[in-house]
Amino acid sequence: MKIHGQSLGSIFRRLPWQYQVVMAAGSIFILMTIMHVAIVLINWKKKALAPSVQPVKLYLPDNVRGALDPSLAVRPGGQSAWMAYTAQKTEEGGKTTMEVRLAQADAPSGCPRWQDQINGGISGKKERLLAPDGQTPLSQGEWRVETPALVYDPDDKGKQWKIFAFKYFWPDKAQNRLSVIQHYSVIAYEYTDEPGRIWSTEEWLFAAKKDYPPAPYDGMVLLDLDRLSPELQNIVMYSRPSAIYQSGVLAMTLSAFKEGDLEPDRVIEIVSRDHGNSWLYAGTLLDKKDLAAFNMKGQPVYTRIFGATLLQHDGDVYLAAALGTKAQRGAGTLLFRFDNFASGRLETDPKTGAPAIVRRIPLPVPGAGAVGGGTIAYTQACTKAGMMISEQHGASPYFHLFQTGRPLVETKH
Repeated sequence: MKIHGQSLGSIFRRLPWQYQVVMAAGSIFILMTIMHVAIVLINWKKKALAPSVQPVKLYLPDNVRGALDPSLAVRPGGQSAWMAYTAQKTEEGGKTTMEVRLAQADAPSGCPRWQDQINGGISGKKERLLAPDGQTPLSQGEWRVETPALVYDPDDKGKQWKIFAFKYFWPDKAQNRLSVIQHYSVIAYEYTDEPGRIWSTEEWLFAAKKDYPPAPYDGMVLLDLDRLSPELQNIVMYSRPSAIYQSGVLAMTLSAFKEGDLEPDRVIEIVSRDHGNSWLYAGTLLDKKDLAAFNMKGQPVYTRIFGATLLQHDGDVYLAAALGTKAQRGAGTLLFRFDNFASGRLETDPKTGAPAIVRRIPLPVPGAGAVGGGTIAYTQACTKAGMMISEQHGASPYFHLFQTGRPLVETKH
C-alpha cells in the first residue's frame, strides 16, 4: 500500500524516533487486543457448549421442601420420561416427613424440566403401631417411604411400570427408634400399565426375615429374603432398592443392615426371570470391610456405604456406589461395570481382584453437610440432564437435585 507514491515503511522510517516508538507500541497494543478478543470469544463458545452442574428444574407442590434419591425410567421411543424421588414434606408445626412422588419430563427435548404429578408414588401415613395381639397400641408415629426405584418392564403386560420403595415406621418418641425402624421396615411395591394412570394397591414385597415386622404385620409380607440364602441370615433390614430390566432379567440391588447398625453392611443383588413373581439371590456386590481397596492418594478415604443404584448405558449395566468417609455419610460415587449383571458379577481389577473403578464422580457442588449425598440417576434419553445427583443443601436438612449434563460414560477422543 502506498500514500502519495511512498510506501508505509518509508513513511515510518522518515518519522522522528519518538513517533516510531509510539506507532510501534500502538500497533502491538491493537494486535494484542485483537488476539485477546478472539481468545475470549473462543472460550466463551466452549463454555457455552460445555455441560455444567445446575439445579434440576423440578416444579414441586408447596409442601415439598426437598427432593433426593431420584430414579429415572423411559419407555423406548416414548415422549415422556418419568422420575420417582423422595420428597421431604413439611406438615403442620413444621415437622418434616418423607414420601415417594413421581415427576414427568419431555424426553425428546432432553428432559429440561420436570413437573410433579398428582397420580403415582407411595405415600406414608400417621398410624398407631399395634402389638402382636393386633389390638394393643405399641407406638404412635408414621409410616415413611423413601429411596424409590422406578423400572420399565415391557414384557409384563399390564404391569410394565413398577415402583419399589423402602417403607418403615418412624415412632414419635426417639427412645429405641432404631430398633423400631429395623423391626418394622419393608420394601413396598406398586405397578401400572402407564405412570399417568391409576397405580395398583400397595404390596409389601420383601422383609428381612420372620418377625421383621412382627405380627400382625408379618402376614402382609410376600417374601422374607433370608429364605434366599444362608448369607442373609444376619440381615435385619433392607433399604434403597434399585432396579433395572434387561434381556428378560429384572435385577434389584438392596442395602443390607445388621442389627443395631446405622449404615449398610453391604450391597446385595437379587434377580427375577419372571417379572418379580419369584427371586434368586445373586450375591454381594460391595461389602464395607472391603472399601479400603478403593482408596487412592488425593481421593476421599472411604469407610462406609451410603447406597448404590443400578444404571444402564449403551446396553451395559453399571453400579453407582455412593460411599462415605468418617466425616460425611455420602462423599462421592464410584462407578463399576458389570461383567454379568444377571449373575451379580462386577468387572474386577486384575491387579487387586477388587471391583474395577470405571470413574470417580465427586459431589456436584461444594459445601454439603454431614450427610452429603451422591446417589445417581441416569437415562440416555435425558440428554440435557445427564447424570442426576442428590446432595444435602449445606447444613440444611433438605436435599436438592443437580444435573450434570454429562453422560454416565464419556468416550475419550
